[in-house]
Amino acid sequence: MGAGWVKVPAAAWAGEAAERTAAAASAMTAARAVSGEVVATEGKSNTLVVKGKAGATEIIVGVEVTDKTKVTGGKAKGLADINPGDRVSVKYTRHDNDAVRFIADAITVQPAKAKK
Repeated sequence: MGAGWVKVPAAAWAGEAAERTAAAASAMTAARAVSGEVVATEGKSNTLVVKGKAGATEIIVGVEVTDKTKVTGGKAKGLADINPGDRVSVKYTRHDNDAVRFIADAITVQPAKAKK
């Protein structure tokens, strides 16, 4: 081995790679949040689409609403009670199985203001 090289056992590399993989997986499934206006709901696919901001950038996030999603605020009890124009705060988790999915953990609804 040349000067400046250190021999590291292969097992150490494998352990470090496993730690990096676990850390990346944890980051991918970390809880996320978006607050903004509901732009669409889709009952068949149980999807809620929210337009919000990430810093100065406008973002649009689609989340899947499941039977485990906790919906609070106003009279809302589930996806059927949420309408375009409503203001919401959504906490969701990214799931990477066969495809990337954003699953809503909790939705807090503030109904849209009445038009004058």
